[in-house]
Amino acid sequence: NAFRTPSIENINLNQEIKAEKTNVVELEMGYKLNENMFLTSNLFYILINDPIVYTLDVENDTENYENYKKTGTQGIEIQYLAKYSKWWLDFSYAFYSAKNLNKVGPYSVEIDGDINENILQGSPQHKLTLKGAYNFNENISVAPSVVYMGKRYGFIMDDQSQSSFDPTLLLNAFILYKNIVIKN
Repeated sequence: NAFRTPSIENINLNQEIKAEKTNVVELEMGYKLNENMFLTSNLFYILINDPIVYTLDVENDTENYENYKKTGTQGIEIQYLAKYSKWWLDFSYAFYSAKNLNKVGPYSVEIDGDINENILQGSPQHKLTLKGAYNFNENISVAPSVVYMGKRYGFIMDDQSQSSFDPTLLLNAFILYKNIVIKN
């Protein structure tokens, strides 16, 4: 259980704002395949009661913070991890649904005139991550990563209508060189 108290700006715009309360239930299971490989899965259920939500009335140019009834997600994450002395690899998949949990209008996604209860604004339902590292020696290592995010929905600043964003593939590479000028 957790809570978030309203900030000063929340209270400035709405004297009646209440703290939001979060309840999380998780079940994590893992299996050690061998000395270097692990497989884990995590089932989760997250419920936020009285979420504090920013709203903007475009016609009257007024901002506000208000409590909505609830929002949340439920889903699964699966992870495979391999760790060796010179390298490691981490592959994970995550899926969520907001079905029967989201009652926050601004977080809802409308597709072809119907509200899709499974999806939240800005959040891909599917996410794949592959990351790893290789140590060439005690001073030089490289750590690439690949992140795939499924289709997302949201708003573009100058446009008041919802947009869909195609799946995204992010590539990253990090190179570490230790002791380049000063040892340790």
